[in-house]
Amino acid sequence: MSMASQPVASLDVQAAYVEGPVLIGTCVSLVLLGVVSGQTVKFLSNSNGDSWRLRVYVSLVGTLVALQSIFDFVRLWQQAVTNFGFVEPPILLGLSLDLILVPIISFMVEAYYIHRLAALSKRNFFVLVPICTVLLSAFVLHITVTFEEQTFTAERVRKVILLYEVILPVYLVGDLLLTISTAAYLYHFRRNVLPQNATVVTQLIRLVFQTSTPATCSIIVNFIIALHFPDVPGVLAAKQWAGFGVNIVIPKLFAVSVLWTINARGDMDQRRKIQASDTIRHGPTRMAAESPSNPGFPRPNPSISFWLQGTRSSTLIGHHTTASLPEDVQDVVIIGGGFSGVATAYFLLKSKNSPARVTLLEAREVCDGATGRNGGHCRPVPFQSYARYKKSFGKEQALKIVENEKETLRLLTEIVHKEEIDCDFAPTSTYDILESSADAAIYASRLSEFVADGGKVDGIVEAFTTPAAAHSETGTARAVAAYKWQCCSLWPYKLVAALAQVALSEGLNLQTNTPVRSVVLDEALREGERLWVLHTDRGLVKTRKVVYATNAHTATLLPELGGPIYPFKGHAVALVPTKPFSGTMNRVQSSYNFTGDGGNYFFQRPKDGIFVVGGGRDAVNNDELLRTTDDGTVLPVAVQSLKETVQGAFGAERWGKEALGEGLLTAWSGIMGYSADSVPYVGPLHGKVNAYICAGHNGHGMARIMTCARGIAQLLEGATYEETGLPECFLPTKERLEKHSLVKDPNGGK
Repeated sequence: MSMASQPVASLDVQAAYVEGPVLIGTCVSLVLLGVVSGQTVKFLSNSNGDSWRLRVYVSLVGTLVALQSIFDFVRLWQQAVTNFGFVEPPILLGLSLDLILVPIISFMVEAYYIHRLAALSKRNFFVLVPICTVLLSAFVLHITVTFEEQTFTAERVRKVILLYEVILPVYLVGDLLLTISTAAYLYHFRRNVLPQNATVVTQLIRLVFQTSTPATCSIIVNFIIALHFPDVPGVLAAKQWAGFGVNIVIPKLFAVSVLWTINARGDMDQRRKIQASDTIRHGPTRMAAESPSNPGFPRPNPSISFWLQGTRSSTLIGHHTTASLPEDVQDVVIIGGGFSGVATAYFLLKSKNSPARVTLLEAREVCDGATGRNGGHCRPVPFQSYARYKKSFGKEQALKIVENEKETLRLLTEIVHKEEIDCDFAPTSTYDILESSADAAIYASRLSEFVADGGKVDGIVEAFTTPAAAHSETGTARAVAAYKWQCCSLWPYKLVAALAQVALSEGLNLQTNTPVRSVVLDEALREGERLWVLHTDRGLVKTRKVVYATNAHTATLLPELGGPIYPFKGHAVALVPTKPFSGTMNRVQSSYNFTGDGGNYFFQRPKDGIFVVGGGRDAVNNDELLRTTDDGTVLPVAVQSLKETVQGAFGAERWGKEALGEGLLTAWSGIMGYSADSVPYVGPLHGKVNAYICAGHNGHGMARIMTCARGIAQLLEGATYEETGLPECFLPTKERLEKHSLVKDPNGGK
């Protein structure tokens, strides 16, 4: 008998076929309702780290499923009363709300998965548009069939059955496309996950079954009914009500799917917390990649520099903005509390569109690394390194590097005055002292090349190119030639601490003594986003974006940067001046840098007359300085060289005999982050989602960090690299990393 000529069976016949599928669907529905309720309660009980939007979404899904179950019961009661002929069909709800809720719940679930795929694919419309078109078509057809089911006639029954036979395959196609696309992107991003966290394969299998099960089960059930009852009277009604029985189950299957996916993240987080607690109890063993190029973590007992000795009562020492690490997802987490990290936080939180949740994690104390141990001045280099930069990066980039250093001094001056920072800031002049004719000739050549390429020195650089002129200007008989330009001196810790206080007042969560042991990309998704999970000795922190302001220690967390960025140990001393150099009239007004002395430099502080002297490389074997992170000791020969620098510049006779309390006040060491190509790494890390770096400043950070940190803050807010004004050669591109890498990226550089 053809379907067209098949009569609609009596109510008794209909009832015989209706009750079976409906009762089965009801029983399964009750079980799934319990699962949905349990998953909803589980999420809401453990959702402190989730946004209110996701909590509302889960609550709404759970509520709609519960309402649909209530309406199912009412509809079943109504149908039972009608089937057994007790009364005329009652009008309990008018439009059958249970049927309408089925496509609505299905749509909400599919929307979540689409949102997640959009985040994974970075809104790849070539992927999203076809899938959205298929699923939206299924939704429209589903709404249509819902209204068609309100009237029970032979013609309507045939139409409903036909629509279902179209809807279910469309749902299946859409779900499979969605699942396969999501799995493909997850597999691609798997390369950003460290091996010990790569559970993505299990997640992919789960996703395949979760997203495709509802439509697949529906098609199978309807297909079996169509095959098994081809000529039975009342089969149209039976098929319709069998479909109704399946509809009871569909929304709960969808809800279980999405809630299982969402809650899976929490289960993974719990496992990470257990791992983190094991790390706290047993110590950080092998959490970071181990290799000859791994600098390790900052040492626990560093030397105390002159700058740190004078600030031992700082409120930032041991600072924890919150007693425990934030449990909610952070917008940005900055690793490193030196100048780079703190300045990035400052610019980020002072902007008009600053993110709501910013956390800074520091392994030791604020400004306890290279900046807190430097020479205490910001000294842009106007032309001396231009030829080297030009050879490496070309004329355009070389000129941009020089201009960037000038801009850094200007910006530093502006911020100090704007924020009224008391950091002994003093504009001054500086000299490069050339101690041989060969060095003088090299400098003259560099200056000529710089000017020929369009570099500006008029009104910026003063040249003293004869020994007589150089000696008269600088006061040192060692000078064969000298070049003079503007710089500034300051107290670096006070500068960084003041910026940190401003950032704290703007909402920064600062956590000192919290070393980050590893950073991994979460395999699961949170609101359609991949999150970074930072493992520390005090627990976990999750963030959407991460900034590595880790300088010399960068390769500990990013092993692939073991070649591009490496540690180099520097020394400095503070000297109490003898009487000939004491008093306002006798103070040395400029800072000095000696090119033939291993790079020794010094300046005399205007406020207290203390000489700060740095360098000392000429007296030390380079192997004792390269790739060491021990800033808790000093090399005596380096200290001795620095002690003699001022005397060597002006003569032992002028320096005079040191009285008790004069001469060496303190000595310290610090670890600088050097880069293989002499410029820092600033910008988004190649192949790492929402990960940025500001490191490798080559002991020249004071003349670069302010603009670099501002640039990172702008990038975090969505600016292009061009808009930051930074030289493009600072970018950590794939080619630059591979050129200098000593260690293969464990994530494949993807």
